[in-house]
Amino acid sequence: MSKIDQAIQDINKTIVSNIEKLQDDAGLLSQNILSQLRNLVEHIAMKVYVVDNNKVDEVSYENITNSLKYIKSQSQYIELRKFYDNLEVSASHYTMDEENSERIMHKYIEKLYRIKDFMRIKFGLSILKNIYKFPLKKDTQTEEYYKKIIDKVKSSRKNQNSKMDLFLYISHHNNIFLVHIHLVDILITNCFFQSHHVYVILCFY
Repeated sequence: MSKIDQAIQDINKTIVSNIEKLQDDAGLLSQNILSQLRNLVEHIAMKVYVVDNNKVDEVSYENITNSLKYIKSQSQYIELRKFYDNLEVSASHYTMDEENSERIMHKYIEKLYRIKDFMRIKFGLSILKNIYKFPLKKDTQTEEYYKKIIDKVKSSRKNQNSKMDLFLYISHHNNIFLVHIHLVDILITNCFFQSHHVYVILCFY
């Protein structure tokens, strides 16, 4: 494993471990994850920079600096750049107590799914494997409604073979929650569909 890949996986291991251990304490879990995200995105940017430009695979301040400049100059990495900018603002403008941390994590959770999918597609790297376990707020009645949507998608594609994880990241009446169906047997083009504050996130394996 490359040096940068190892660094990414070390950060990932910390996040994954915290999710497993602290699902009953969303505030503390949010604090712990947020403390790792800037470092994670910096190393992902470094991975992008090194691979795209055939640079030496080395974790260094110079590579981090150059990688951040690089993703800011490349339109295809605008989402990664915006997320990093958001993390910088959060770190400098918010007191990271448990309440604020949890609120910020609710805003960032969708971005983590995007990063998870980005790393799998571009580099074949698996990270944030249990992010669906992050304890988001529940709205049981609305959740059942969206589960029915998933059932319709599954039934319409039941004869296809590819496997994937299907997530619904939902913002409804200020309640944010996630519906997750593990390893659904459907074949569908990788996409991120957004409509009426309902986000469908497809993560292939």
